[in-house]
Amino acid sequence: MAPRPQTLPSLKRQPLAAGEDPRALFNQGLAGLRQLSGAQWTDHNIHDPGITTLEMLSLALAEQALRTGSDTLTWLTEPADPLTHAVPDVALQFFDPRVVLPNRPWTALDWRRLLIDLPGVRNAWVATADAEVPLHLDLKARQLATQAPAHGQHQPVAVQGLMRVRIDFMDGIHTQAQREAVLRSVDDALQAHRNLCEDFLPPQAVATQDFALCAEIDLDVAANVTDVTARLLLAADATLCPQVPSRSLAAMLQRRGPDGVARGDDSPWRIEQLFEGPLLRHGFIDDADLAASELPGVLHLSDLMGELMDVAGVHAITRLTLNPLDADGFPLDVPNPWQVAVQAGCRPRLALAINGHPGAGRLAFRKGGVAVAAWNLDALPAAVLDRLAALREAQRLSVETVQTERPAVPRTQPQDLSAHASVQRDFPALYGLGPTGLPAGADDLRRARQLQWRAYLTLFDQLMANDLAQLAHARQLLSVEPHALEAEAERWRDAAPGDTPRTVHTLAAQALTDPLLPLAQLAAEPLTPAAVQDLIEPFDDALRRRDAQVDHLLARLGDDFSAYAATMASVFDHSAQQVLADKLDHLALSPHLGAHRAGAYLQRPLNDAPGPAHSVWNSLNISGLEQRLASLLGIQNMSRRNLASVSYDAYPEIDQTPDNEYRWRIVHAVTDKILLSATKSHATPEAARAEMIEAVSAGQDLAHHRWHLGTASGKGKAKNPQWYFRIVSPTDETVTLGRRIEPFETEEEALAAMHSLRDYLSEHYSGEGLYVVEGLLLRPRELADPLIPICAEPDCGDCLDADPYSWRLYVVLPAYAGRFQDMRFREFAERVIRAEVPAHVLPRLCWVDSDDMAVFEGAWRDWLRVHAGETRADRAAKLATFIDVLSRIKSIYPQRTLYECSAPDTAQAPFTLGRTALGRAGTKRLLAGGATPSTDPKEPDHG
Repeated sequence: MAPRPQTLPSLKRQPLAAGEDPRALFNQGLAGLRQLSGAQWTDHNIHDPGITTLEMLSLALAEQALRTGSDTLTWLTEPADPLTHAVPDVALQFFDPRVVLPNRPWTALDWRRLLIDLPGVRNAWVATADAEVPLHLDLKARQLATQAPAHGQHQPVAVQGLMRVRIDFMDGIHTQAQREAVLRSVDDALQAHRNLCEDFLPPQAVATQDFALCAEIDLDVAANVTDVTARLLLAADATLCPQVPSRSLAAMLQRRGPDGVARGDDSPWRIEQLFEGPLLRHGFIDDADLAASELPGVLHLSDLMGELMDVAGVHAITRLTLNPLDADGFPLDVPNPWQVAVQAGCRPRLALAINGHPGAGRLAFRKGGVAVAAWNLDALPAAVLDRLAALREAQRLSVETVQTERPAVPRTQPQDLSAHASVQRDFPALYGLGPTGLPAGADDLRRARQLQWRAYLTLFDQLMANDLAQLAHARQLLSVEPHALEAEAERWRDAAPGDTPRTVHTLAAQALTDPLLPLAQLAAEPLTPAAVQDLIEPFDDALRRRDAQVDHLLARLGDDFSAYAATMASVFDHSAQQVLADKLDHLALSPHLGAHRAGAYLQRPLNDAPGPAHSVWNSLNISGLEQRLASLLGIQNMSRRNLASVSYDAYPEIDQTPDNEYRWRIVHAVTDKILLSATKSHATPEAARAEMIEAVSAGQDLAHHRWHLGTASGKGKAKNPQWYFRIVSPTDETVTLGRRIEPFETEEEALAAMHSLRDYLSEHYSGEGLYVVEGLLLRPRELADPLIPICAEPDCGDCLDADPYSWRLYVVLPAYAGRFQDMRFREFAERVIRAEVPAHVLPRLCWVDSDDMAVFEGAWRDWLRVHAGETRADRAAKLATFIDVLSRIKSIYPQRTLYECSAPDTAQAPFTLGRTALGRAGTKRLLAGGATPSTDPKEPDHG
């Protein structure tokens, strides 16, 4: 009997997701249909046109779900170039991990990584340090002193935040000039990466302790004595204080732990973990390697023996000793030869000539019991020294070779995700909707019914086409670039002034282009993409959806702009477009702001790179905290500059009406020339001032300057055309905020005047901003240096704040500038500042008036230049002046007067304790070293 043929088992496949299964979609739709109209519509068989329609739409939705569920890279891949057909690299759609993942060094291990990565540095150790000048708290006088008082009622004050770095130089760094060059590069790295309220004392070379090695070793018969000797000495020196290896990205991703699993915790390295901390140029440094290279307190002879036994060619070690050397180079006896103590803070090393020591110790070698060589370490053969030098050079190159590996990004082929074919093509020919259409003899009634049916199905076509269009715009919707979705639009406006705002929709709808559809008969007007967008998603809806998408991207970065949006809308009546523009600006800066959020400013120019970037005034050399606060508060100019405001000139204009009206103008402080003036009158000086503040802010950006060629006439004859310019609103270019009345003969002269105005406004009307002063940088460096006064109130008791230097920030803000004049925005700004300051740092906020700000700026600018090394003249005096001003400036509040509670309604805001000042302030000025008038409406701020 012939064997029965076997039937191969059918292949099992994973069940489709609900959205990708047309049968599941059909059943769900049919269930809903029965629930809604089951009593009137009972014929649910497949021949029914409604059931056929449901089936066709279910198939179309399942196909769309399959396209939507494709790999994310498919969404982000740009289409091929139409000319070259080249596919752009999808990796360009993402930030380079070497740009967005690293951050400033924060822990001691981070600092060690940063320094070991520098050329010439073999190893580095970071430890806390005491201040240059010790401080004492005089409990009797309740003040700080640099010397302990004689009465004995005092206690030491340990200033925190100072660190000392010790450096072990790379092999080959022997001369004093070479060491000084390495120490300078280390100091530059420390200063360039310094964090808030931290500082470093000058780096030093680590102290060394020399050890003599004596050993008797049996070698393999085929071993090369010269090579084995060099490798033994290299291994012995590395065991005493191991070299920190630099590993490649591929090696780190396969890094194995002691128990045989990745990293020792049964989880592989992730890319974001590898790039955590400072960005290194020569590879990656593992925490385990750093821990193994700490300065040892004890050397274990068994560890040394194990490392030497692993050297190729070593058969056995019959005798091994390790002895420390005294100051004269003689070996010292040790109580326990298996545990040899190392002096605290010293780096152990072998006593070799190549290490800068004459050499001490002896090596004896045998093969098969026969002595073959015996060398004193102070008289090694030249061949051994050359081989050892070559091995050390190879070891140096392994850790000082630049590595720029990046994670590989899978490549994919671009697809036209927006392509859509009408679902009407899939209907049976009986319906007359497909390419064959209606029969030639169809009457007008049937043709009219077919058009009605097409119009109904076109709604579904449009919905699916819109979804696909949004999928095709995923690159723009998920981008952190401010104007990715808006393309070349500038702040939701076209470049040309005066045009109608362009409505940009997050839906990214597309008009149907299927030639099967007679769109001219289905729609009264041509359905262009813009028309479809306006019909489906009005501008306000699009704005809300785009705002929600940006909020999502911000939330992924840990930022929340909801309070800012509410404050700007309720207090300053800012539109949703303005707030969204601020969010997009912050989002674009997020990689930099996130990495440097705790970074401090550069105290002084780097040794080999002086220049404007390192200057202390009129530059962006500010802390990462200041940069982040400026972005979160919507401060346009974040540079360190003059914030003290000159007087604004709002003057009454007498016209034909009986009431005075107000205009504003900007007058040059030296020439009295009118640089900018209002274009209209205002009923109140407050309205004129508000417009002037907006014009001054916009005038500091040339993007808001507009110029044109105009013709003026006078005294009966026409003049030649001349050039004029004006300042327009950043949010509505049809609104002119101010103008220059002066005409210019050429366009070049007008452009030069615009640049000059921009520079003048930036220098004299800087507006909003803030200063951050680190208390630690004001610490005394010499015994005669002045000290910051402490709280000396009699009722302080146990809460006496004896240390004004450690982890302290002084934040000084202009209470008179722009939005800061509104107490509601001030309260919001204070909440933001306190939330953004690192948790271990205590900030003191001070809102000062223009006069105090001018005195503060002058004193601080003088001290910064002294501190940066630009000058050394009157160092102690300038520090004393700055400390005096910093200690005496107080926060000011809006002036209010008490009034009857039963008085009729009034527009005056109420007097609030701690937020307003009682009385009327006259003209005053806080003089350096002088007293503050008693009429000054100020309250102290205790942080």
